[in-house]
Amino acid sequence: MNRAEGRIGWPVTVVVVAGAAVVLAGGLLAWFNPGQLLPPDTPIGTGTHLYAARMAARALPLGIALLLLLALRARKMLAGLLVLVAVIEVGDCVSAVVNRDWVELPGALVTIAFIWAASALLGAPCWMARAWRSDR
Repeated sequence: MNRAEGRIGWPVTVVVVAGAAVVLAGGLLAWFNPGQLLPPDTPIGTGTHLYAARMAARALPLGIALLLLLALRARKMLAGLLVLVAVIEVGDCVSAVVNRDWVELPGALVTIAFIWAASALLGAPCWMARAWRSDR
């Protein structure tokens, strides 16, 4: 059995579960308390509610899918989803820097952890084409 088959190690499991919890928490926060997405004393308007609903509509399925793919041990699909969420986090970090929203910057840690976990699942760095090929 090669590294890309069989059990998923506990370090990857911890990263996926913790990352899914963060993604789900963000979705639930957006759904139930969209005012928390704004700086203090910022009025909550229709735009905020619309943005929050869309954020929740994206975050909640992503968090659930991370946990489901982990439970199914679908290594390549899980690795692909980890990379997708990492790319989304990069976008959030860029937005945080541009808007001077420093509270969002810890998302960079999620990015690093997810890229590491995806690479561990694939048995090769996830930015290399050979990691994704089936003929390995």
